[in-house]
Amino acid sequence: MVAHAPPKLLAKQWLLAYQFAPVFVAPVILLGALSNAILAYSTASSPSPAVATASVIPYTALYMESGQGTDKDTTKAKAKAWAEGVDMKTIANAWAKTNAWRYVITGIVTVISATATAFNKA
Repeated sequence: MVAHAPPKLLAKQWLLAYQFAPVFVAPVILLGALSNAILAYSTASSPSPAVATASVIPYTALYMESGQGTDKDTTKAKAKAWAEGVDMKTIANAWAKTNAWRYVITGIVTVISATATAFNKA
């Protein structure tokens, strides 16, 4: 998307993806956290997978949204100044890099959850 789209189209695509994410991501995170909490309860294992899954929410709300949002009133002045001085490709790449940490958290949670499931003695 970033390499081939003209800046105006890239901006529209990025905004659509940004605005769609809360509709899709929040239920997936909550479902994952709930599933891991049920796993922890039913197997008497550590609740750490549920906690780790839910940790995506504060990362998103406190780090990603606080500095890189689309609302001009809530975006930090420093982030606004940076965004006004770079092209859309740079903004999309920076967002992708920041967003990738959520995948890292999810990967770690998957390993923890799979381990808890595999070693379930029930």
